[in-house]
Amino acid sequence: MLLDPTIINYQIEIEYDGTDFSGWQIQTPKRTIQGELQKALAVIYKQEIAVIGSGRTDSGVHAYAHAACFHAPNIIPFENIIKALNAHLPADIVVKTCKERPHDFHPRFDAKYKIYRYRFLTGTQRVAIDRRFIYHFKGKITPLKIFDACKTLEGTHDFKAFSCLRGDETGQENTTRTIYEIRVENPRENLYDLYFKGNGFLYKMVRMLTGSILHYASHESNPRDLTHLLTQGERSSAGPAAPSCGLTLMEVGY
Repeated sequence: MLLDPTIINYQIEIEYDGTDFSGWQIQTPKRTIQGELQKALAVIYKQEIAVIGSGRTDSGVHAYAHAACFHAPNIIPFENIIKALNAHLPADIVVKTCKERPHDFHPRFDAKYKIYRYRFLTGTQRVAIDRRFIYHFKGKITPLKIFDACKTLEGTHDFKAFSCLRGDETGQENTTRTIYEIRVENPRENLYDLYFKGNGFLYKMVRMLTGSILHYASHESNPRDLTHLLTQGERSSAGPAAPSCGLTLMEVGY
């Protein structure tokens, strides 16, 4: 089959505040990132245009650089696509970049890695301005144990214990993933950033890993407890998922 040279595969990079969205994927009648993008494209191109994302962020999760693609007619000057999209998108979504990709390029299957950041605050003092992007963890932690936990969880493992099933999953899916690095930063007192770089992540995986790291760092436990979770693979045994507000997709690498 010959490819239509008048159709271009556009890759866009999207930033959004996920607080008031029900995640990435369209869920009628809920407000979603994919839904808002497709509504804007329908206005611009006067036809339905499907948007395919590099992944499906959960309700309340944010992004600085969520990659997505759409196939559309070559009828708008390239430099005007970003302006046109942003003119029709709500204030909590913005398209930052746009580039042409080969017709067979897929934003999910061609991704080499993703980087998520989970930001949390410890101690008794909460924040006001950044409350939509930070989880306030009120328990007492041992900071050194955070570093120990992150090193234990790096590498290639079956992360079944650190994931939940989506509605369209059966439980038979492959749950082995590779985490290349979990980097810990402490930009100011009591504020921590966990950066997870991996080849892919399961549903709620980063939030459940963070919840387990916080549980480990705030209780009498040792790295063997986390190793046991990786080897026995029972979802009910891992710590509760940390709230979505602290999670942000930072980068998708190709």
